[in-house]
Amino acid sequence: MRAIGAALEPVIAELNEASDGAVIAHGHGALWGGLFAHADPKARTAANLQFKAKCAEARVLPYFVPIGGFMLTPRYDDDPEAYAAAVKDMAQCAVETCREMGWAQSALLPLAGPPPEADGAEAQLRLLKGNAAVLEGQMDSLNEAASDLRRRMADNAEEIAKLEAEVAVAK
Repeated sequence: MRAIGAALEPVIAELNEASDGAVIAHGHGALWGGLFAHADPKARTAANLQFKAKCAEARVLPYFVPIGGFMLTPRYDDDPEAYAAAVKDMAQCAVETCREMGWAQSALLPLAGPPPEADGAEAQLRLLKGNAAVLEGQMDSLNEAASDLRRRMADNAEEIAKLEAEVAVAK
């Protein structure tokens, strides 16, 4: 685990720097991950789709997180240097995606706080409303994923019922 972490740490640090804040990546040991850092979940989703295509072209396959990012964890017997080389290829895909998305720094997480000259309560209210909008977007994404899972579970239940009926008839 330590060898994997030691091999990935500089790759992930380079990704964070090269993405200029458009990817927030971190981890330790064998578990690492990253998030496209646009405040709008739809923009992260669009980036994730582009990122998937780039990863397919590069023949690398992280676990793509539906909210707009990725997770990495190797098999226990992976060679740390070979794994780090593959992660470096994946990181390049993420950096290219960020550059092509062309996001403004002001649109990236974490959201900037209020300007220093603003009134304390008013500024905090604006910040909280902005954060609430981000959270609402994240909730919408999660609700969509939950609805999709419910549909898939219902389809699975129907298939189980059909197969159980076939088995019962066969007996």
